[in-house]
Amino acid sequence: ASNYPGTTVGYTQGFMKLGEERAEVIDVPGTYTLEPTTEAEEVASRMLDTGDMVINVVDATNLERNLYLTLR
Repeated sequence: ASNYPGTTVGYTQGFMKLGEERAEVIDVPGTYTLEPTTEAEEVASRMLDTGDMVINVVDATNLERNLYLTLR
């Protein structure tokens, strides 16, 4: 395991209170596309297909690359 971009393949999940509801939160590996080419992107793509909501966190120093996925 390492803490470098592009090295996380699994996902992390937890729960939080959202109003009166208990919400599941899943952190998936970073991806820039909906067409996976790596194992990590495949994990992220599968999770995106099953979620009710997506929170897309992007790096503002490279908006052109990062907003591609946001706009899909």
